[in-house]
Amino acid sequence: MKIYFLLEFGLNHGLGHLARCSNLANHLKKISIESGLITTFNSFDKHKKNIESELLKPFAHDINYFTSLEDQNQANFENIFFKINKIISNNILIIDHYYLSRQFVKKLKNFKFIFHFKDDINDIDILENNNYKHKIIYFLPNEIIQKRYGSLQKNIFSGIELFPLFPPELKFKKPEIFDNQKFNIFIAPGSNFTELFNQIILKTNNFAKNNNFKIFLPIKLDFGLKNIFYVDGSKGFQNYIYYSDLVICAAGNVMLETLYFKYKIIAYSTNDNQITLINYLEERNRVFNLKNIDLLSEELILNYSFHNKQFLRNQNQINFNCDKLLDIIFNK
Repeated sequence: MKIYFLLEFGLNHGLGHLARCSNLANHLKKISIESGLITTFNSFDKHKKNIESELLKPFAHDINYFTSLEDQNQANFENIFFKINKIISNNILIIDHYYLSRQFVKKLKNFKFIFHFKDDINDIDILENNNYKHKIIYFLPNEIIQKRYGSLQKNIFSGIELFPLFPPELKFKKPEIFDNQKFNIFIAPGSNFTELFNQIILKTNNFAKNNNFKIFLPIKLDFGLKNIFYVDGSKGFQNYIYYSDLVICAAGNVMLETLYFKYKIIAYSTNDNQITLINYLEERNRVFNLKNIDLLSEELILNYSFHNKQFLRNQNQINFNCDKLLDIIFNK
């Protein structure tokens, strides 16, 4: 038996989905379960060192590319499902995709179980609630899910702790470019670049004139700002998150990774699907929800940076487990 992940990703979308599935695939490998990937062709450079090529490594020997997962042409549509059904026969399928239809799922056959990973409470249910082979896993707190469903049904599971944030072993090394005498601030945009992201960079750079800020970005921008430094995120952002004095980021994977270390964090939503979770975390003082650029101040940055600088970054490695998620997948 194998586990297949079905998702789509590209230069500006779906990397968070690929990252969490890649992490889970590494956990499966540790317990001798093989993983494969069903996805579409995308435009990233497979010969260049980048985060996409790193995240694809767990699936390297079994990646199934399609030009499209849903085609309006009936003949093409049938051909897609003939191939997918052959791949998933007697295997577990995990769907981590926002935009597939119920019609798509109805065409899937001969699988052991289908799981749908979700982080959007308003996303439609493409699986059947009364089908024991269909299971939904929300990476959201139980309180949020219960508001939608009343009470959790047998095939619906939820919890932030289910999120496969990291691979089984996470090793740390302080980036040489970081400065112990300054506040090291890491700003991550998420998949969808927004004008707010640009405003955060410019405003933080202006604050740096009066403060010891050193600002790091995982992407190159032609702003020509002297306090802004580019970092290589091709192997992930964990070192930059772990050793930063402050992380400012979109309310996606990087936010949850930062919260794992219990740092104070400034986050903002780039998609409607992030709003429910960031509001929940804001109500519990887990994040500062940066709803607009006027809320970003020197005082806020300094207070959060001073707070986080007190944490001892003395771990060389952490061991992360996905036991709860694996128990659900294997029905233990």
